[in-house]
Amino acid sequence: MMIYVHIPFCRQKCIYCAFYSVPCRNPQPVDEYVDALCAEIALRKNDLPGEKADTLYFGGGTPSLLSPELIGRISRALAENFDMSQLQEFTFEANPEQLTKEYLHEIKTLGMNRLSIGVQSFSNTDLKFLNRRHTAQQAIEAVKTAQDCGFDNISVDLIYGIPVAGQEVWERNLAMVESLDIQHLSCYSLTFEPGTAYAKMVEKGLATPCDEDDVLRQYNALTQWAVGSGFEQYEISNFAKNGRRSRHNSGYWNRTHYLGFGASAHSYNGSRRRTTLKMFVRDCNILKPKHLLPPTASTNTL
Repeated sequence: MMIYVHIPFCRQKCIYCAFYSVPCRNPQPVDEYVDALCAEIALRKNDLPGEKADTLYFGGGTPSLLSPELIGRISRALAENFDMSQLQEFTFEANPEQLTKEYLHEIKTLGMNRLSIGVQSFSNTDLKFLNRRHTAQQAIEAVKTAQDCGFDNISVDLIYGIPVAGQEVWERNLAMVESLDIQHLSCYSLTFEPGTAYAKMVEKGLATPCDEDDVLRQYNALTQWAVGSGFEQYEISNFAKNGRRSRHNSGYWNRTHYLGFGASAHSYNGSRRRTTLKMFVRDCNILKPKHLLPPTASTNTL
């Protein structure tokens, strides 16, 4: 089985993001969220009886906003309630600006063996448009620092079809990936999902989506570059080097059973899917109205 843990907190919302996330500028609600998360893990310890965890994935949001202590608490809760003895892949999503040498050393001791870094672009113009907090140089330094700290299975996210960029910028992004000796690449076309800041910008005429032919040219450049750079395309958006496919991402396609913990996380037991209810958060204060279900409650969906 696979285990996914959702950490919904972000310093600021990227214009394209449609995932469940909330702004966080105060550590206290994060502590409370982890309390609720660990309680949910304990309550659901019999969800997939007899199965052993093969992969563990911390996604978000921004998992790297958690302190190593809080990450350790969640990992211990999982180990106390599930069989983690056969764990092969432990992926941790992170933003470049949080990946200091000290932080990387500490989280590596918790068993993480795969990093997924939200780079999105190595162009400062792109990053400003996307409302990212890091710079291109911070992204480069984050990858190099992670490698210096012993991480040898690193994935980066990149976005193509950004209106302020073009073919040349996109090809420079790919060249940078190759120069950094990265093992895995996830690439996504910028789309305006309903409710996102980007969708509202398009609706108000503040942004014009990239021409579809230009998007296609960038995607074709990506696939051609991948072949010449030793990357295997094993999904529409995912490319791996040296047999470094994401075991966790591949499991979803293979109908592997999985458990999702945290606000908005999904689970699948082979016959039924379920979704954990979202937390009620406003301005970093977790609201717990008495007439509403607690964060550990779930609803089943077919």
